[in-house]
Amino acid sequence: MTTKTLSNTYVAAGYTLASGVDRLIVEATAGVGGQGVFSDHYANIYNYGRVYASGSFRGIDLQVGGTVTNGSFANTGALIEGSSGVNIAGSYGAVTNYGTIRGTIGYAVACFNEGHVTNGSNSDRSALIEGVAGVFLEGRNAYVRNLGTIRTLSGRYS
Repeated sequence: MTTKTLSNTYVAAGYTLASGVDRLIVEATAGVGGQGVFSDHYANIYNYGRVYASGSFRGIDLQVGGTVTNGSFANTGALIEGSSGVNIAGSYGAVTNYGTIRGTIGYAVACFNEGHVTNGSNSDRSALIEGVAGVFLEGRNAYVRNLGTIRTLSGRYS
């Protein structure tokens, strides 16, 4: 497993994981803008800072499955935002959120091939997932464990 760590930096154009890099850590002192974070291979993303994609770009877009962890027990200020906050397609996806994940024109979180979402923890219920549509999961074994808030901005239940 090859890891790339972003620290004390802001990547304005977005960040695409190179072939062979399957783990990205965005430290609390770092951020990614523009096109957000993209991977065309299975990847594990750990965001403790800010991922703020502009326009129609997704905050984190994993095309062949993977995991996303946003924040931690000690860091609930982490943010992922984009047209869809987190999009995981192609294979199993898992999202763990302790901060905020926001979809400005679509789903806040979408996993298209099985997956699960955990929002918040027993000790801190401030985690927020919000979007025009909240959470979309596909597959018979998909599930949500919500200990925070999941809110839709369109009035549609999801």
